Amino acid sequence: MQGVIFVSNEYEIISHSRTSYINIFVVHLVSRTPHIHRDLELGIVLEGVLSVRTGGRTYNIGKDDAYIINSMEAHEFVSGKGALVLALQFAPAPFDSFIQSDERRRFNTAPPIRDHFSKAEGQYELLLSLCSALATDHIKGESEFRCLAMAACLYNLLNETIPVQTLSNTDYVPMQRRTERLISVTDYVDANFNRKLLLEEIAEREGLSLFHLSHLFKDTLGMSFQAYIKKKRFEHACMLLATTDMNILDISIDSGFSDVRYLNSMFKKEYGCTPSEYRSGLTAGSGEKDFLSESIQYFPSQEESLAILIPFHKRFSSYDASCAFQRLFHFKD
Repeated sequence: MQGVIFVSNEYEIISHSRTSYINIFVVHLVSRTPHIHRDLELGIVLEGVLSVRTGGRTYNIGKDDAYIINSMEAHEFVSGKGALVLALQFAPAPFDSFIQSDERRRFNTAPPIRDHFSKAEGQYELLLSLCSALATDHIKGESEFRCLAMAACLYNLLNETIPVQTLSNTDYVPMQRRTERLISVTDYVDANFNRKLLLEEIAEREGLSLFHLSHLFKDTLGMSFQAYIKKKRFEHACMLLATTDMNILDISIDSGFSDVRYLNSMFKKEYGCTPSEYRSGLTAGSGEKDFLSESIQYFPSQEESLAILIPFHKRFSSYDASCAFQRLFHFKD
């Protein structure tokens, strides 16, 4: 594994490093607190069980199950012992350019999508084959045109299989504005959570009423402002415990807690242990990590990712992506 990534911003700014509109990676995911991004996300659980929380509900997804998260849809991931996930994130631009209307298309489905493919034999396996083939080629650094063609083929399969909801500008624009506002607010919180930070300060900065700002957090991320800032401070403390040798008092101060006893009580509540025991659990080297931060993600290296993806793709070799166009687009003589 390359390392432990402690995510700072709960609005996720996705960087498409190679292909302008595609970001693909394998991740060992313990948990990811509520966040939001503009990209459509298609994910496959390769190992373990992943709980996806979105729209006020929790969905448990097992091995070989796939999920979809629409653009600007707040979501959270939780997995007690960790889940290995293949994530494919697509910026809307290349697909929106084909739609000659003012409406925005969204997949009308809960995160687990396998049932939508039950009426067509082999279509779900084709989905997994396409995803793994695209991911393998993208990580290898194959032709960007090839990757975009496969992404378009994949997008077509999803559109032909899963119900699509259209949003008019009347519905879409307010959603977009809320997202942009949330970006500004959470970026400011992420930069200032380690000092005394009041909702009134942010409301004045954003030109919002306390009522409006409070509901922005609750309605979009499903938690209050106070709950959000506590999570940020707690996660920062977990990061410092895992990556530094700072003493507990200094960690408490650096994380924005006014009293080390409050930090201790949060660890007792969340993990049933003290901060020192949490640190010992991370360094014990046991097979199971009992004390893990809520926003830890382990990203395998390129070589490790390919070692995971190639066997996965071989399982669906009879549905090879090279045949996808013939299977999806029924050309007639």
